Amino acid sequence: GLFGKMKSGECSRRMHLREYLVAYVQRQQRLYLGMPGVQNPLLEELSGMAIDEKEIEQSIKTAIEERAQKFQTIAKPVESEPEFGAETNLLLESPLSSEMMANATVLECSSSNDPSAKWTVCLAVITADAYLHVFDVPSESVQPGATADNAFETLVPTASTAADGASGAASRQANVNARNWMATLIPSTSMVLGNCTLEVDGCRVEIAETLTGTGASKMFGNHQRHKRVQFRTEDEARTVEWVEALKEVHL
Repeated sequence: GLFGKMKSGECSRRMHLREYLVAYVQRQQRLYLGMPGVQNPLLEELSGMAIDEKEIEQSIKTAIEERAQKFQTIAKPVESEPEFGAETNLLLESPLSSEMMANATVLECSSSNDPSAKWTVCLAVITADAYLHVFDVPSESVQPGATADNAFETLVPTASTAADGASGAASRQANVNARNWMATLIPSTSMVLGNCTLEVDGCRVEIAETLTGTGASKMFGNHQRHKRVQFRTEDEARTVEWVEALKEVHL
């Protein structure tokens, strides 16, 4: 069984270790000729070292019991599932309250340097592990400066949409729903803040992420490329506040 293999392996390891130590000391004997009072007792102790299987067996049992007690202490008791009645109101905690959430702000973004380019409303989420995730907000009712909770509510699919996407209906529309019902919860852009630099110009903030080249670009010597995204807040005070949130995590 597993226990017998562990005991056999430990005995074999100790026997080989003893042989290696004896060989090492013998080969280094010429270095210890001036210290016979230390070398000889050491060789005698190594050569006479006994391998007691019962002692090894007891050591393994003790280690297993200690680890089992540790897991029993850490493990939490299993709670029975709550019973929900017909009028029970189930409230799911928003991910915006997670400990991994450093900041969530509604602002405008654009991936073009053209001043006349269209700016779109987005929810910019800064995580505690130094990532920036940008979610496009499709609803026209959400404007820059709105609360993150209001913006997030427009991204969450309705119960009927989620049910259609999760259903196994064979219709073409059901297949489309299955692919698209959670598309709004996928970031349109994600950036590693540790690889980013930023430039602030009034209410505008440009973040440039340095990416490692791949494929043909790397083969032809272009080892790096940059991804740039511009953000805009409703006033400079809000810009300063958001930039400070970026710097707090890593930038």
